[in-house]
Amino acid sequence: MNAQPTNDPFEFDLGDDLRITKQTRRASGGGTWVCGTIAGHRFDALVFPEHAEIPEAVDRPS
Repeated sequence: MNAQPTNDPFEFDLGDDLRITKQTRRASGGGTWVCGTIAGHRFDALVFPEHAEIPEAVDRPS
């Protein structure tokens, strides 16, 4: 038996159970609120169709 961890990309696919349950367009400011579940967790996310204009703001460490 091999107890070593593997890096097999097909062993677990995060997102294979992604379910979108509700989408609500915002009245002002753009974006859409999306509700759903992934990996047994519930989420609410504000999403936009375009990429961020300042990419380094997204990559900034917390």
